[in-house]
Amino acid sequence: MSTDKRSQSPRATANGYRSQSYYLSDDLHRRIKAAWWATRTQSDGAPSLSLLVSRLLETESLRLEREHNAGKRFPAAPTSARGRRSEHLSGHRSRTYYLTSDLHDRIKAAWWATQEQPSLSILVAALLEVEAGRLERAHNAGEPFPPAPASARGVDPEAARRQGQFMTNLWAGIRGGSE
Repeated sequence: MSTDKRSQSPRATANGYRSQSYYLSDDLHRRIKAAWWATRTQSDGAPSLSLLVSRLLETESLRLEREHNAGKRFPAAPTSARGRRSEHLSGHRSRTYYLTSDLHDRIKAAWWATQEQPSLSILVAALLEVEAGRLERAHNAGEPFPPAPASARGVDPEAARRQGQFMTNLWAGIRGGSE
C-alpha cells in the first residue's frame, strides 16, 4: 500500500482503504457475486468480492500503463472525471467495494488517460463480465453459478491480519498501562 499523497482521500481510512462505488447492472452484480462465492476457496478464487475486484483493477491498471504509458503510472485524473453512464440505465445502480484509495486512483487515472471505455464504471463492468465468464468456464462448464446467499460476505486475509494486529497492540497497551 502506498502512502503517496494521491492515495490520501478524505474518505480513506487510516490504512488507505475506502468504499468505492461503480455504477453496474443488477444482473452483472449478481453474476460476479455468484461466481466469486462459488470459487472463493479455489486456487484462482478470492476470499472476498472486494479482493476479486481489486485484483482485476490492478491487472487492468498494469495493462493500460504498459500499453499506453511505457509501464509508468498515469498522472492523477481530475477529481471531477466521471465519463458517461451506460445508455441502458434500467437495472443499474451503485455497487460498492472496499478498495485501497491508491488502487482506485490508479485505475481512474489509467481510464482517464486512455478513455478506452466511455466511463470508469463501464470499464469496471467489462472487467467483471470477463472475469465472471472466466470463472464460469473454469469451474462450472461455462454455466452461470447459482446465486450467492444474500448474506454472503468474504474475509479479506489482509484485513483480518490488520485487525488482529490492531487488537494485539490495543491489548498490549492496556496491559502495559495497568501494571
